[in-house]
Amino acid sequence: MKAEWHFFFPSCHGKGACDDIGGTIKCMASKASLQRPYKNQILNASDLYKFTKDSINGIKTFFVEKSEIEISHCQLAMRYQTVDAIKGTRSNHSFVPINETQLLVSRVSDSTTKFIASLGSKTIPLSPQNEQYVCTYGIKWWIGKIVECYDEYNDYKIMFMHPHGPSALHMWLKPLDACWIPYEHIMKIVSAPSTNTGRTYKITPEEDNSIELLFKNFKMY
Repeated sequence: MKAEWHFFFPSCHGKGACDDIGGTIKCMASKASLQRPYKNQILNASDLYKFTKDSINGIKTFFVEKSEIEISHCQLAMRYQTVDAIKGTRSNHSFVPINETQLLVSRVSDSTTKFIASLGSKTIPLSPQNEQYVCTYGIKWWIGKIVECYDEYNDYKIMFMHPHGPSALHMWLKPLDACWIPYEHIMKIVSAPSTNTGRTYKITPEEDNSIELLFKNFKMY
Protein backbone atom coordinates (compact mmCIF):
# COMPACT_ATOMS: atom_id res chain seq x y z
CA MET A 1 0.00 0.00 0.00
CA LYS A 2 1.45 3.36 -1.03
CA ALA A 3 1.24 6.14 1.54
CA GLU A 4 2.41 9.74 1.79
CA TRP A 5 2.19 12.22 4.66
CA HIS A 6 1.61 15.90 3.94
CA PHE A 7 0.57 18.25 6.71
CA PHE A 8 0.88 21.93 7.54
CA PHE A 9 -0.77 22.81 10.83
CA PRO A 10 0.35 25.53 13.23
CA SER A 11 0.18 22.68 15.72
CA CYS A 12 -0.56 19.00 15.25
CA HIS A 13 -2.38 18.72 18.58
CA GLY A 14 -6.15 18.27 18.64
CA LYS A 15 -6.80 18.70 14.92
CA GLY A 16 -7.25 15.14 13.67
CA ALA A 17 -10.47 13.19 13.11
CA CYS A 18 -9.72 11.03 16.15
CA ASP A 19 -9.49 14.18 18.30
CA ASP A 20 -12.97 15.26 17.19
CA ILE A 21 -14.41 11.85 18.05
CA GLY A 22 -12.61 11.77 21.38
CA GLY A 23 -13.86 15.24 22.23
CA THR A 24 -17.44 14.24 21.42
CA ILE A 25 -17.23 11.15 23.62
CA LYS A 26 -15.69 13.02 26.55
CA CYS A 27 -18.27 15.79 26.38
CA MET A 28 -21.21 13.37 26.29
CA ALA A 29 -19.74 11.12 28.99
CA SER A 30 -19.04 14.07 31.29
CA LYS A 31 -22.58 15.36 30.94
CA ALA A 32 -24.09 11.89 31.47
CA SER A 33 -21.93 11.24 34.52
CA LEU A 34 -23.02 14.50 36.17
CA GLN A 35 -26.66 13.58 35.61
CA ARG A 36 -26.31 10.14 37.17
CA PRO A 37 -26.74 9.21 40.83
CA TYR A 38 -23.63 9.53 42.97
CA LYS A 39 -23.00 5.77 43.06
CA ASN A 40 -23.40 5.29 39.29
CA GLN A 41 -21.04 7.86 37.82
CA ILE A 42 -18.50 7.17 35.05
CA LEU A 43 -15.23 6.81 36.94
CA ASN A 44 -12.95 4.48 34.97
CA ALA A 45 -12.19 3.08 31.51
CA SER A 46 -14.65 0.20 31.86
CA ASP A 47 -17.48 2.59 32.76
CA LEU A 48 -16.63 4.84 29.81
CA TYR A 49 -16.53 1.91 27.39
CA LYS A 50 -19.92 0.62 28.58
CA PHE A 51 -21.42 4.10 28.27
CA THR A 52 -20.17 4.69 24.71
CA LYS A 53 -21.21 1.22 23.60
CA ASP A 54 -24.73 1.53 25.02
CA SER A 55 -25.47 5.22 24.52
CA ILE A 56 -23.59 6.64 21.51
CA ASN A 57 -24.68 5.61 18.03
CA GLY A 58 -22.36 6.05 15.04
CA ILE A 59 -19.13 5.68 17.00
CA LYS A 60 -17.70 2.19 17.41
CA THR A 61 -15.53 1.83 20.49
CA PHE A 62 -13.01 -0.82 21.54
CA PHE A 63 -11.76 -1.69 24.99
CA VAL A 64 -8.02 -2.37 25.25
CA GLU A 65 -6.75 -4.17 28.34
CA LYS A 66 -3.71 -2.83 30.18
CA SER A 67 -1.86 -6.09 29.46
CA GLU A 68 -2.35 -5.56 25.70
CA ILE A 69 -0.91 -2.06 25.96
CA GLU A 70 2.13 -3.35 27.83
CA ILE A 71 2.75 -5.99 25.14
CA SER A 72 2.52 -3.36 22.38
CA HIS A 73 4.80 -1.06 24.38
CA CYS A 74 7.51 -3.73 24.49
CA GLN A 75 7.14 -4.51 20.79
CA LEU A 76 7.35 -0.85 19.80
CA ALA A 77 10.30 -0.23 22.11
CA MET A 78 12.25 -2.90 20.21
CA ARG A 79 11.35 -1.27 16.89
CA TYR A 80 12.30 2.22 18.09
CA GLN A 81 15.77 0.96 18.99
CA THR A 82 16.46 0.17 15.32
CA VAL A 83 15.25 3.41 13.73
CA ASP A 84 16.72 6.89 13.36
CA ALA A 85 14.99 10.14 14.22
CA ILE A 86 14.64 12.57 11.31
CA LYS A 87 15.88 15.98 12.37
CA GLY A 88 13.99 19.09 11.36
CA THR A 89 10.51 17.55 11.22
CA ARG A 90 9.03 20.82 12.49
CA SER A 91 10.42 22.58 9.43
CA ASN A 92 9.28 19.97 6.91
CA HIS A 93 5.76 18.90 6.05
CA SER A 94 6.04 16.39 3.20
CA PHE A 95 7.23 12.79 3.74
CA VAL A 96 7.14 10.30 0.85
CA PRO A 97 8.51 6.73 1.26
CA ILE A 98 11.04 5.70 -1.38
CA ASN A 99 11.72 2.23 -0.01
CA GLU A 100 11.96 0.47 3.35
CA THR A 101 14.97 2.52 4.46
CA GLN A 102 14.53 5.93 2.81
CA LEU A 103 12.10 8.86 2.94
CA LEU A 104 11.91 11.81 0.56
CA VAL A 105 11.52 14.88 2.78
CA SER A 106 10.75 18.50 1.87
CA ARG A 107 9.14 21.58 3.37
CA VAL A 108 6.05 21.17 1.15
CA SER A 109 5.13 18.73 -1.62
CA ASP A 110 6.12 21.05 -4.50
CA SER A 111 9.42 22.25 -3.00
CA THR A 112 12.25 22.43 -5.53
CA THR A 113 14.79 21.40 -2.89
CA LYS A 114 14.33 18.06 -1.17
CA PHE A 115 16.51 15.59 0.71
CA ILE A 116 16.55 11.87 1.40
CA ALA A 117 16.47 10.67 5.01
CA SER A 118 18.10 7.23 5.19
CA LEU A 119 18.11 4.65 7.95
CA GLY A 120 21.56 4.53 9.50
CA SER A 121 22.74 7.76 7.86
CA LYS A 122 25.41 9.73 9.69
CA THR A 123 24.77 13.21 11.02
CA ILE A 124 27.04 16.17 10.35
CA PRO A 125 28.46 17.70 13.54
CA LEU A 126 27.63 21.40 13.40
CA SER A 127 28.98 24.27 15.45
CA PRO A 128 29.14 28.06 14.97
CA GLN A 129 32.94 28.11 14.86
CA ASN A 130 35.30 28.61 11.91
CA GLU A 131 34.21 25.65 9.80
CA GLN A 132 32.78 26.20 6.33
CA TYR A 133 29.77 24.20 5.22
CA VAL A 134 28.16 23.48 1.89
CA CYS A 135 24.40 23.91 1.96
CA THR A 136 21.49 24.21 -0.42
CA TYR A 137 19.26 27.23 -0.72
CA GLY A 138 16.71 27.61 -3.48
CA ILE A 139 17.98 25.45 -6.33
CA LYS A 140 21.71 26.16 -5.85
CA TRP A 141 24.48 25.17 -3.45
CA TRP A 142 26.43 27.68 -1.41
CA ILE A 143 29.47 27.81 0.87
CA GLY A 144 28.91 29.49 4.20
CA LYS A 145 29.43 29.69 7.96
CA ILE A 146 27.01 29.11 10.81
CA VAL A 147 26.38 32.33 12.72
CA GLU A 148 23.39 31.27 14.81
CA CYS A 149 21.34 28.16 15.58
CA TYR A 150 17.76 27.61 16.72
CA ASP A 151 17.74 24.34 18.63
CA GLU A 152 13.98 24.03 18.99
CA TYR A 153 13.45 23.75 15.23
CA ASN A 154 16.95 22.55 14.36
CA ASP A 155 17.45 25.47 11.97
CA TYR A 156 20.71 27.31 11.31
CA LYS A 157 21.44 30.85 10.22
CA ILE A 158 24.08 30.66 7.50
CA MET A 159 26.28 33.51 6.27
CA PHE A 160 26.77 32.86 2.54
CA MET A 161 29.75 33.41 0.29
CA HIS A 162 28.99 34.57 -3.27
CA PRO A 163 28.42 33.51 -5.93
CA HIS A 164 26.66 30.16 -5.54
CA GLY A 165 28.43 27.07 -6.81
CA PRO A 166 29.84 25.89 -9.03
CA SER A 167 32.27 28.79 -9.22
CA ALA A 168 36.04 29.20 -9.45
CA LEU A 169 36.08 31.97 -6.81
CA HIS A 170 33.92 32.92 -3.82
CA MET A 171 33.81 36.03 -1.65
CA TRP A 172 32.02 37.53 1.36
CA LEU A 173 29.56 40.27 0.49
CA LYS A 174 29.16 43.59 2.29
CA PRO A 175 26.61 43.78 3.80
CA LEU A 176 26.76 40.09 4.63
CA ASP A 177 24.17 37.77 3.10
CA ALA A 178 22.61 35.41 5.66
CA CYS A 179 19.39 33.45 6.10
CA TRP A 180 17.90 30.54 8.04
CA ILE A 181 17.88 27.01 6.60
CA PRO A 182 16.96 23.59 8.08
CA TYR A 183 19.67 21.19 9.21
CA GLU A 184 18.90 18.78 6.35
CA HIS A 185 19.97 21.36 3.76
CA ILE A 186 23.53 21.36 5.09
CA MET A 187 25.36 18.78 2.99
CA LYS A 188 28.92 18.63 4.30
CA ILE A 189 31.88 20.34 5.94
CA VAL A 190 34.39 21.65 3.42
CA SER A 191 38.06 22.39 3.77
CA ALA A 192 38.71 26.07 4.40
CA PRO A 193 38.82 27.87 1.02
CA SER A 194 42.28 29.21 0.22
CA THR A 195 43.00 32.85 -0.54
CA ASN A 196 45.91 34.94 -1.78
CA THR A 197 44.28 38.33 -1.50
CA GLY A 198 42.02 38.01 1.55
CA ARG A 199 39.09 39.04 -0.62
CA THR A 200 38.43 36.10 -2.93
CA TYR A 201 38.56 32.43 -1.99
CA LYS A 202 38.70 29.19 -3.92
CA ILE A 203 38.20 25.50 -3.21
CA THR A 204 40.09 22.62 -4.80
CA PRO A 205 38.75 20.95 -7.97
CA GLU A 206 38.42 17.71 -6.00
CA GLU A 207 36.25 19.44 -3.39
CA ASP A 208 34.19 21.08 -6.11
CA ASN A 209 33.54 17.72 -7.82
CA SER A 210 32.60 16.14 -4.50
CA ILE A 211 30.09 18.91 -3.81
CA GLU A 212 28.59 18.67 -7.29
CA LEU A 213 28.03 14.93 -6.83
CA LEU A 214 26.42 15.45 -3.42
CA PHE A 215 24.19 18.20 -4.80
CA LYS A 216 23.14 16.06 -7.75
CA ASN A 217 22.05 13.27 -5.39
CA PHE A 218 20.39 15.77 -3.07
CA LYS A 219 17.99 17.06 -5.71
CA MET A 220 17.64 13.87 -7.77
CA TYR A 221 13.97 13.41 -6.78
